[in-house]
Parts: sequence; C-alpha cells; structure tokens
Amino acid sequence: MRYRQSSRPIFLKHKDEEMFFIRNGSCSRQLSMSQILKYVQKEKVGVLVHFFTVEKNQDVLNEVGVPLKTVVKYLWGGLFLGVILLRCASVTHWMVYQIAEKYPEAIFYIETDEPLVALTIDDAPNPDTTPQILDTLKKYQAHATFFIITDNLKGNEEIVLRMLAEGHEIGNHMPLDEPSADLPFPEFVVKFNLADSLLRQFAPVRWFRPGSAYYSKEMARFIKNDPRGYRLVLGSVYPLDAQIPFSSWASHYVDWSTRPGDIIVLHDGKKRGRRTLHTLSNVLPDMRKEGLRVVTLTTLYEHRKRK
Repeated sequence: MRYRQSSRPIFLKHKDEEMFFIRNGSCSRQLSMSQILKYVQKEKVGVLVHFFTVEKNQDVLNEVGVPLKTVVKYLWGGLFLGVILLRCASVTHWMVYQIAEKYPEAIFYIETDEPLVALTIDDAPNPDTTPQILDTLKKYQAHATFFIITDNLKGNEEIVLRMLAEGHEIGNHMPLDEPSADLPFPEFVVKFNLADSLLRQFAPVRWFRPGSAYYSKEMARFIKNDPRGYRLVLGSVYPLDAQIPFSSWASHYVDWSTRPGDIIVLHDGKKRGRRTLHTLSNVLPDMRKEGLRVVTLTTLYEHRKRK
C-alpha cells in the first residue's frame, strides 16, 4: 500500500533503544536521540514524533527546550502535524498505539482482523454540505459516524433522519463548537446532557467526542461511569483538516496513512465540509480498490479483535 513506499523518510528503531536510523530512499544514516530531536525541531516538525521516549529521555527533551507538559499539551494537534511533515505513517501508528496505552479511557483505534476503517465526521449537520457528503458516501457504499453539534439541529432535522435511514449513525459532539475541556465541569455536564437529550429524539447514542478533542480526567470519569453506555472516542487518522485549508493535503494524508482498525477524523461545516467532500471523493475510490470497507464506529467495534 502507499504508506509502505520506501521513498518516504522513515525512522527505524535500532536494537539499542538510544539509537535510530533516518532513511530516505537509498540514503541511511544513524542518529542518536539527541540528534533526532534537534533535527525535527530545526525542521519545525515537532519533537512529538518521539513521544514514546519522553519519560526515558526527559533530559534530552530539556536540552532542546521542549518540556514534558508541552508534549502532552499538543498530543492531539502537533503530534500528527509533525508526523505528517515527516511523511512517516509507520511512526504515526506506532505512536498512536503508545498514546492509546497511556490514555486507555479514550478510544483512538479499534484492533480488527478485518479490512475495516471507521469514518467519523465532526460538526454536522450543515444544510449545504452534509447532503452532498451523504451523496458521496452512498455512491461509494461507505458509512460514517456523524458527531453532531446540537445547535446545528434546528432546521436540519431531515438531514439527520436521512443519515440514519442510509445506515449512518450519530454521536454527541456537544451543543457548541468549543473546547469541552475549557468548560467548568458542572457546565460540561449540563451541556453534555442537553446534547444527549436532543440527539436521543433521533436515535440511541453511544459515542462521545469532546469539542476540540480535549478532555479532562474528570470528564473521562464521567463518561466511563455514565449509565447510558457512552464511550469517549478520539481517532488515529486526523489530517488537521480543521486547521489546514487544503483538501489535497487531507486526501493525501488519509489515503497514505489509513490502515484497518483506524478511526478517521474529518469535519463538516461550510468551508470544512466542502473540503471533506473533495477529500472523500478522492480517497473513497482508492479505499475500495484496496479492499478497505469504510464503516461506522459501531460496526468497527462489533468486528474488534477479541482479547
């Protein structure tokens, strides 16, 4: 598949855990951790590519001026931006696995033995773009989990009904497009329950994605203990489409890095929705050719690898 092409720069771990190789095509040279960190910082791709070495090599991180709290702060943004710029999908997935182990309260991907990937689309519905996205999904027999901002529901109820009638599902993305982690916890609970009550008028809801994909430990405990059966989900393939206004960028990243079990994150909305429409038109045909089925979170979860 495309993400295995050897012409892209790849970091390979040596049996000595302190040493790595950087390889680009036929050129290969050995680098120490300190050299790699300085290299990625110089190239402005972010030391977050080496998140898995933070605890063991905190002294090296301090050497190049990247404190641990900065690494954690930018897990959901800078991490993937750094990996995109390095164009190393194998490292992306390795890091996602490590992060998922450290933060088990959130679902980043779902292990499966089947050729399935979950497509999630945030910030729906939009009267202009969502129907076109649904047309594209129908054309390629793909399904998605739409994370709904409930303030967008008024006047767009028929769009949500169409989603459900065509085999898609809906998730809770709060009433407003705002960072959920910035809300005082009591306010978060009120808004979460408000969004839940509105969404359940359409269908049962089991998936929650916090606004801006940031959450607190208190929020995570609330979701885990909620009797309605919610699960907190983030994702493993995020092309920063909410920040980078180029559908070609998102198309390349999704097409190049998606593997079975991945959870893809894209966005709806006026401009973002148009970009997602173009991205899906580019990547869905390729995924079909590769034998990947694009499904909802629930379908992927039902086909998870049993431990």
